[in-house]
Amino acid sequence: MKAFSRSCCILLFALLGILSGCGGGGDSPSPAGPPAIGLVTLIPADTCTIQNGKDKCSPGRVEWQSKDTAGAVSLKFVSKDAAQTSVPSSFTGPFGSQLVEFPFGSWDVILSDAGGKLDSKPMTAVCGPGVNWVGTCQVPVGNLTGTIASCAIASGSTGCLVGVVWHTSYALKPKLIVVDAANSVITTVTMASGAEAVPIQFGRSTVVLYEGDAELARVVVQAACAPGLTWGFTFFSTKATCHA
Repeated sequence: MKAFSRSCCILLFALLGILSGCGGGGDSPSPAGPPAIGLVTLIPADTCTIQNGKDKCSPGRVEWQSKDTAGAVSLKFVSKDAAQTSVPSSFTGPFGSQLVEFPFGSWDVILSDAGGKLDSKPMTAVCGPGVNWVGTCQVPVGNLTGTIASCAIASGSTGCLVGVVWHTSYALKPKLIVVDAANSVITTVTMASGAEAVPIQFGRSTVVLYEGDAELARVVVQAACAPGLTWGFTFFSTKATCHA
């Protein structure tokens, strides 16, 4: 009887040993490591203003850090403008802090390792208000010249021509506008520079040179009747003219 009980115990322990190995497939897999993380910080902000006459922002600080990465870590600058050929140098290392000059345009600052992108931040380098990008940031300027102080209206006419010469630099949306005393537009010319014989009506008119909505120069012009003529209505006229 004792021999039988002992045999049963041995068999039971053997069976338990077999069951404990079932379903496990051998050793359990090692747990996955923590995911790679990274952070990019732009100081002082994600927009910088390029000074007049320059093509890059003053250096701003870019800081980055990473943890649990796979392979080499790099910080790169990718332009959103396909025509942009001036690109800041890239940096390597799990963390760092660098001064970077950003050329004009929109950029992505990308931190990555062998497994892909860890973090990215947008950066935009712009010209200041009223400043145009023309390969560098430049303030548009312009001037008006020519015989534009006054003109004499001939008999039977309501206006005369004045010679206007204008020139602009760094203007992207130039326009020359002539308005009368009631501020009604008489003439509009959209050229950066030129010379025109501009018609003006009796009385005072104003020639204004613009870049977009910003005024660059203006001159007041006076149209008066020629010597010996008077402004007004004649017996047969329906509108005022210069007449004897």
